[in-house]
Amino acid sequence: QAAAVAALMGAYSPAKALATGRATFCGLPFGTLTAADLGNADTGLHQRTIKLALGSCDAFMSHSWHDNADAKWAALQAWAMRFEAAKGRSPTLWLDKACINHQNIAASLACLPVYLAGCQQLLVLAGKTYKERLWPAMEVFTFVRMGGALERVEITPLDTADDLGFETFAVENAKCFDDNDKAKLLTAIEAAFGAYAPFNALVRGPLVGASS
Repeated sequence: QAAAVAALMGAYSPAKALATGRATFCGLPFGTLTAADLGNADTGLHQRTIKLALGSCDAFMSHSWHDNADAKWAALQAWAMRFEAAKGRSPTLWLDKACINHQNIAASLACLPVYLAGCQQLLVLAGKTYKERLWPAMEVFTFVRMGGALERVEITPLDTADDLGFETFAVENAKCFDDNDKAKLLTAIEAAFGAYAPFNALVRGPLVGASS
């Protein structure tokens, strides 16, 4: 199922997406992460990743790079402490900055659904800009499309005073760093759903449900 969604999002066939995703799947041990790594500078995170089998990464971290880095770090630390208290070990994360091959970003994005399927949990660190970004929406959509259960979604607001606005999410208004990526994804969504409204409902569902 993840490979089929990958084919929708990129130029890969389901078989190629699955094979490439399996070969390149990796995770970041939480203990190697620092607050500075959640900023925009290149901190060499990819060199700290470890090769993992699909299904063995603890959490896929969905977030907006436009939200406050210090707030994300505080929220992530709190989550990791809860995880360690429950499991008796430090978690591994899939984090885009670390786990995407920046020498071949197009291939990595084509495999994004496979990477998400390889994680036990969808961890949403949600700040003011989360609902405004297109790639986080695609991550949530992919999770739902693969039949992800609501209990596998954990949403942590970065500021409890913020109105996250999940009820009004609209993919047509979402922003993307690359306008070409946005055009391609919106075209794929229209082709698959016929309109934006069904897609928007799919994304809103788990976000509203898990945060209520």
